[in-house]
Amino acid sequence: MLGNSYRIRCVAALLSLFLAGAMHADVWRVTVNPYEQTDWENHAQHKGSFHNHTTESDGKQTPAEVIDAYHAIEHYILALTDHDKHTWPWHKFGRDPDELGMVAVPGNELSRHHHTLSLFSGLETETKDHATALRQVKEADGVSILAHPGRYWKLDEEGKVPDAVRDLYVGLFKKHDNLAGMEVVNQGDRYPQDRALWDAVLTELMPGRPVWGMANDDSHGQHQVGLNTTVMLLPSLDIEHVRAAFEEGRYYFTTVTSHPKEQQDRASTPVIRAVTYDPEANTLTVRAESAEKPVPNDRYRWISAGGKVVFEGPTLNLADTPNLSKYVRAEIRGDGGTAYTQPLGIEKEKTEVAKPADSPGPR
Repeated sequence: MLGNSYRIRCVAALLSLFLAGAMHADVWRVTVNPYEQTDWENHAQHKGSFHNHTTESDGKQTPAEVIDAYHAIEHYILALTDHDKHTWPWHKFGRDPDELGMVAVPGNELSRHHHTLSLFSGLETETKDHATALRQVKEADGVSILAHPGRYWKLDEEGKVPDAVRDLYVGLFKKHDNLAGMEVVNQGDRYPQDRALWDAVLTELMPGRPVWGMANDDSHGQHQVGLNTTVMLLPSLDIEHVRAAFEEGRYYFTTVTSHPKEQQDRASTPVIRAVTYDPEANTLTVRAESAEKPVPNDRYRWISAGGKVVFEGPTLNLADTPNLSKYVRAEIRGDGGTAYTQPLGIEKEKTEVAKPADSPGPR
């Protein structure tokens, strides 16, 4: 029989040979970062709302009343998106965006098919074909956002996004490059399954094809104004910078609808102060405040492919966090609402590791 000491030396030798050949390791690295060009210290955070209705379609407030309602809560970027109607320009309704210090985003909600926001253009179309409408938005130099997709599908019996539903939306984003994203919170969170759809789509498309998420009021009356907010990170408040940030995902979004009504509070919804990637440490860090106080570490959740929560805390280490794949995004829960980052794409990179010292072989 072989002695124990000889067995130990044999195992050590085999392990040494194995490690000697493992000169590289696959490590996740951030390759798509919508916040990379954001100067968090100097770029201002401007609140906006991109899906709202007036008495020009089925809303209960006049265009002037909607404009005034958002101005009152310091939302200085606003789109009036009446159904299939371009409610524009604001001067027709007695409001001057320049005098108000606001950016008026032209657009409407195309509603003769899967409802879709047509933004940054004056397109009005009577087509009932969704693909045609998306092409027309592009031809009009506009940008599209899918409105409340959860209206058109349901989770399966296991509580998952059906493959056919996922594939339908993946196909839309692959085919239409001006389709920038989708609503994942609408009004009072009428379709919470849309966050599962977002993750399902991101799992298929990231990091090559980002899909930005949005939370929109879809307001039809005063009681829906300010439930959800888009926070744009801008060097200057003007339509050109708003559009660039919109297309590139340089914004985050918040909602109070994640909390019971008695707890909902815009002032206590997290404000994200920074999203930073340290390539040397290979870490992602989110820093947020709620009611001007740092958000506790246990209020941060990092989500990756398949909608899995992979880590809790403000700093995610990509080198040692299990279950990572394709992308990560963060959710930060405050006392009065929740803030969501956009997805950051990740890919595996072969990283050289130190070769271990030689071990003696069996004698």
